[in-house]
Amino acid sequence: TNMHWDYFIDINVGMDRTGIAAESALEFFQNIPQTNALNFVGLHAYDGHNHEISAKERDKISEQSMARLIAATNQFLENDINLQKNVVAGTPSFISDLQVLTRQDYCIETYYSPGTWIYHDTNYDVMMPKTFQVAALILSQVMDFPADGIATLNLGHKRWGIDQGKIESFSVPGMEALGWSEEHTMVSIPPENNLEI
Repeated sequence: TNMHWDYFIDINVGMDRTGIAAESALEFFQNIPQTNALNFVGLHAYDGHNHEISAKERDKISEQSMARLIAATNQFLENDINLQKNVVAGTPSFISDLQVLTRQDYCIETYYSPGTWIYHDTNYDVMMPKTFQVAALILSQVMDFPADGIATLNLGHKRWGIDQGKIESFSVPGMEALGWSEEHTMVSIPPENNLEI
């Protein structure tokens, strides 16, 4: 058969969630059976542990994480093993990682992979002000006014992630989330508003 699989070796650059120790990546590669069905592409280095609020602290962690990637990359190159490309970074760290690798003598084609930027939330805005723009909105309707100054929306945590806390941005200025269930969100509404059921 002419089928083949491109693969990356995932190296642990500090998150300790997945990946082989960076210093063991070459030995790991050398123990993979060499076959036409497998095509080694490069290294993957996800530094999801790098989510400090301070950019200066993120830069320090990037220095450490990317040093592990560079050391592993150099081991492959010193053994004449071709790296087509490496994939690095997480959302809060991709700019720091880019800066670190740009300052180094690092000549591998690199893809920066800020994974969860697509689900951008206000925490990322605090860490990386004005880096991303909101590209999508979640639409909701007012279902009821159960009390003065309170509205019930047909939007619950099944439609938005509560793992990062409550909703902080509404199209109605002054609206705030009070509570939520699977299907509904209770919000306080400003006195002068033109909301209707």
